[in-house]
Amino acid sequence: MAYQSINPYNGKTLKTFEEFTDQQLDTAIQTASKDALAPGDKVLSELSKSILKENGAA
Repeated sequence: MAYQSINPYNGKTLKTFEEFTDQQLDTAIQTASKDALAPGDKVLSELSKSILKENGAA
């Protein structure tokens, strides 16, 4: 399954991303959240993992 960035205003696809493995996703999340996220924002990372898992991506 490819991932897409969709403009919520007009529904148009902005960018399509190739499928990646669970390990690649975990690495990307860890890298992005290493210093960029405040402690309270960790909830967003966990939520995204949960959504991906529910959609069969994890």
